[in-house]
Amino acid sequence: MNIPLKIKIKNLADEAREIRRQELKCKAAGDHGTRESLYLHRIGRVRQAARSTQLAYAFLRGKRYSATEQPLDGNCPNVSEIARMIKKYGADKFETLDKEMCIKAVKCWLVS
Repeated sequence: MNIPLKIKIKNLADEAREIRRQELKCKAAGDHGTRESLYLHRIGRVRQAARSTQLAYAFLRGKRYSATEQPLDGNCPNVSEIARMIKKYGADKFETLDKEMCIKAVKCWLVS
């Protein structure tokens, strides 16, 4: 089990929840500019980071991609970010692979 990656998943979920709470406060106060900024951050960066982290975690646990999320529908995950996390958090299994090999492994996994 990869504890640091699991903690990162929980922290990203907490961050998204807190941003949503702040969005609601801004909406109630009538501060639409700040609310929009928070919203875009939550659905852009935080959501993408959470998705990449979840996929890296599933890869390291040996789960199939098709069991993790629906097949690709044009919204491809960030393969290089997933490979980076696999190399960082799965050092015991993937320390001998270079980044290009990790990227190839992730691309093969995405079609499984």
